[in-house]
Amino acid sequence: MARPENEVWQAFRLANVHQFRALYFNVHVGTVPGLTDAMDELENRTRSALWAKRIDVIAETTAEVWLIECKVDVRPSAVGQTLTYVPLVGARNPAWAGARPLLVAARFDPDARALCGTLGLECIAPPFAPLAPRA
Repeated sequence: MARPENEVWQAFRLANVHQFRALYFNVHVGTVPGLTDAMDELENRTRSALWAKRIDVIAETTAEVWLIECKVDVRPSAVGQTLTYVPLVGARNPAWAGARPLLVAARFDPDARALCGTLGLECIAPPFAPLAPRA
């Protein structure tokens, strides 16, 4: 997570500090496109560093697992990115299957916010409040 997104994360985390029992950052999921046996190890590591799919935060509470993407500005593509990670994280770790996706951002494009509502993706912006349990 880059510095601007980390500032959003820190503000959100302060509102939820007592809820999380474990936090995992920069979690790699899925495959990295273009890795081949023809490339040397350095080329494959470089490609992995640049192209790997990464979830900003996996947060575990006593009751559930959250898949959290942090952004400064959310556009519709971030909605698709976040929802794509849900099955990938479950494939990486079965204990995280069914993770509850959440977009945390300083600002939301109106179309992105509408898309979140249509697709059932939770999204929150400041002022941040504690997370509510799943209904």
